[in-house]
Amino acid sequence: MTPYHFKKADQGDQPAIDQLLNTAIMPGWISLSYQSAAGHHAPLWADVDHNSIIGYHGETPTGMASCSVFPCHFQGKRQRLAWFNQLRIATRFQSKPVILRDGMAAIHTHLRQNDPGWYLVSIVADNARARRLVQAGLPGFPRFEPLFRYHSLAFGSRRYQHPKNVRHATAHDMTNLRNFLNQQSQHRPLSPYITDFGSFQNLTPQDFLIAEDNGTITGTVAVWQQSPEKRMIVHGYTAQLARFRPVVNLFSRIINLPRLPPEGHELSNAFLSFLTTCTSQIAKDLVRAALNIAHQRGVAMATLGLAQDDKLLAPLCKAFGHRDYESVIYAVTLSPDHPMPLKDDFRNSKIEIGLL
Repeated sequence: MTPYHFKKADQGDQPAIDQLLNTAIMPGWISLSYQSAAGHHAPLWADVDHNSIIGYHGETPTGMASCSVFPCHFQGKRQRLAWFNQLRIATRFQSKPVILRDGMAAIHTHLRQNDPGWYLVSIVADNARARRLVQAGLPGFPRFEPLFRYHSLAFGSRRYQHPKNVRHATAHDMTNLRNFLNQQSQHRPLSPYITDFGSFQNLTPQDFLIAEDNGTITGTVAVWQQSPEKRMIVHGYTAQLARFRPVVNLFSRIINLPRLPPEGHELSNAFLSFLTTCTSQIAKDLVRAALNIAHQRGVAMATLGLAQDDKLLAPLCKAFGHRDYESVIYAVTLSPDHPMPLKDDFRNSKIEIGLL
C-alpha cells in the first residue's frame, strides 16, 4: 500500500491544480513558471479534449498531469493524438519516483480516450533529473522513447519595415487560410488539423499575417498573445545571464535579443504561431512583420517553436538574434509490450508551440 493516491480531477480540485501549476518552476537558461487564471489551465483550443489527474498525500497535493487529445495530421491523414502535459510534482515530493510511476498509471486508468496506446510528452532538455528518471527503465515505469529535439526560439520584438509581400489578414481570408494551412501541413506530423479558427481563444483574424504572390497565399504566421489567461513568470536566470542582464537589456535593440525582466515579473511574450511557408525568404519576411507587430503592441518577446529537422530552423536562427529554449519530445507507452511509433513517422514534424 502507498500513502499516495491519484484521482481524476474535478472542480473541487481546482485550488490544488492552481497551486501546482503556478508554483512549479521549469528549468533552463531562464527558469519559468507558467501561470494561468483560475479555471483556465486547458489548452486555448476548443477542439482539444482535456482532462487531468491529481495526486494527494493526505490532503496535500503531490502532483498532477493532464492528457490533451489533439486533432492532428499524422501519417498523411487526420488522427487524434494524445499528449501528456502539465506534468508537475510538488517540490517536497520530487525525490519520490513512486509519484511519477503511480501518476502515469493513473493517467492510463482515468484519462485514456480512444488513444492509439501511446502518448507524446515534451520535457525541457535542461531538466536532466527528469530525463534521467524517465529514461532509466525502472520497473513499473512507462516506457519513454526520445523522438526529436524541439527548439523554442525567443526573439526580441523590434521595429522593422513591413515587407511589401506581407499583409494583415481579414475575416474574409480565414477559409482560404485554413485550407492553405491544412494542405501545407498534411504531411507535417503533429501539426494541428484546423476546422475553424474561431475555436482558438485570444486569436482573431487581425492576429494573422499573410504572404502573397499575385493573390496566391505563399505563407502565414499569427502573433498569438495568450495573456492574461496564460502568463510566463520569471523565477531566475543562469548565473552568467543574471550577471549581464542589465547589459543585455541595454543593447537588446541592437543585438535583437528580448529584454529580460527582473525575477518575479511577467515575461511579456507572444507566440509566433502557425508559421507555414515553403521558402526561408518568405519565412524571414513573415517573422520580421510579426516582430514589428509585437513591438507595436508593446510585447517584448516573441517565441517560435521548430523541430530540429525543420528546414526553417537554421536560416531563421542565422537571420535573427535569439535565445533557444530546448525540449525533447518523447513517445510514451504504459505497456512495455505495446508497439511504439517509428521515429521515421515524425520526420519534418510541426508542433504548434502555443498549444504545448
